[in-house]
Formats: sequence, C-alpha cells, structure tokens
Amino acid sequence: MDTITLPQALFTIQDLVTLGGLAMAVYVIVSFLKDPLKMLVKRLNGNNECDWIVRPITVLVAFGILVWLMFVQGTVTTETIGLAIINAFLVALIAGAAHDYIVAPTKAKSASQSSSSNSD
Repeated sequence: MDTITLPQALFTIQDLVTLGGLAMAVYVIVSFLKDPLKMLVKRLNGNNECDWIVRPITVLVAFGILVWLMFVQGTVTTETIGLAIINAFLVALIAGAAHDYIVAPTKAKSASQSSSSNSD
C-alpha cells in the first residue's frame, strides 16, 4: 500500500509569488485583522461607520507582503516598488472579491433564515 506524505511547508515562497497565493494570503491576514481594526476605529471615532478601514488595510497588507517578497528575492528596485504599489491594489481587489464570493451567500442565507424564523 502506498504511503501518503504530507507537505512539510504549508505555504512557500513559490506559492506566495503567484497572484492566487498572494490573494489568499492577504485574504487570510485581513480576515484576522478586520474585527480588531473595526473595534479600534469605532472607539476612536465613536460612530458605527467603520467598515471603510478594511480596504486600505487590505492594500497595505498586500503591499507589505509584496515588498517583503522583493527583499527575500533580492529584486528591490524603484521599478519593482512602483509595480508593487499597482499590484497591491490588484491583489486587494481580488481578495475583496473572494471575500464577497465566500461571505455574501452565507450572509444572504442567514438573513433569509432569520426572516423566516421571525415570521413563524
């Protein structure tokens, strides 16, 4: 019987330099940072409108990962930093779309279930 070997590295640099890998990493990191950042903004501003903070943070996280990758690979130039700024917006857009694709059906389903349970 063949044995199954599990990968020793769950996420590698080769995974991270792809668009899909980078978008997934940004999505996971922002998912963990989102609620504490919203609570912080809510405390500082005193109002309930704090969803706006997620998009700039997503771009900053994507840019930070891209710059870190440039340092690891030794490809830091003004050209690559400029491209990292543009790519950070692209990755943030893809990560946001992935969030909407994953979370929106769940929200719609829970909203319909709560409205049907309220009408019972």
